[in-house]
Amino acid sequence: MKKLFRISIFATCLLILVNVTFAQKSKVDLGKLRQNTYTNDFFELKIEFPSGWLVGDNGLEAPLMAIQKTSIQTKNAKNQAALNKAMNRVTPLLGGYKALPGSVEENSNLRVVVENLTTTPTIKTSRDYLKAMLATFKMTKLPPNYSVSGIDFEVIDGKIVNYIEAKYLTSQRRSYVIVRKRFAVLITIDAYNQAEFDSLHKVLTEIDLDYKK
Repeated sequence: MKKLFRISIFATCLLILVNVTFAQKSKVDLGKLRQNTYTNDFFELKIEFPSGWLVGDNGLEAPLMAIQKTSIQTKNAKNQAALNKAMNRVTPLLGGYKALPGSVEENSNLRVVVENLTTTPTIKTSRDYLKAMLATFKMTKLPPNYSVSGIDFEVIDGKIVNYIEAKYLTSQRRSYVIVRKRFAVLITIDAYNQAEFDSLHKVLTEIDLDYKK
């Protein structure tokens, strides 16, 4: 139960859930994964994972996120309906894991999802998106030892990329957002010790944000 609860907190507050049917029918470019290198022409991304990490595309990520959906709880029915609506705008693209998903409780990972913003015209920048993400914390049931930062930024591939960071028990999660072509591209690293955080952060800092085929 603790494991499922931990996953549901992060998934709910950071809007990284998906309806499997939506993902399969979506016209979103899901990109291509060859061994441990992922590329996406539409979103102009290239991500390379080190050898030894397990990497999966939408075919793996959509079912995993659908499982998480069953554990979501918000403070009231109105908030739940709003969250469910948000889920249907999100499509998972990629996940890289230290171990086979489900095999261990503390499984460090880097995941990429995109959210269609065409029905949310008030969100125009990554800061707008992160403010909306932070607002979800106010409508979600959280334990007292859960903490989340304000909006900060890093320079990645020559670009300023905004993020927020959340901590719960031994997990440190940092979610970066880029708004591109009316989609929010959400890149999240979730680590359970400093060495694995550093390894995932290195992958993040080496992402090509101007990938051209």
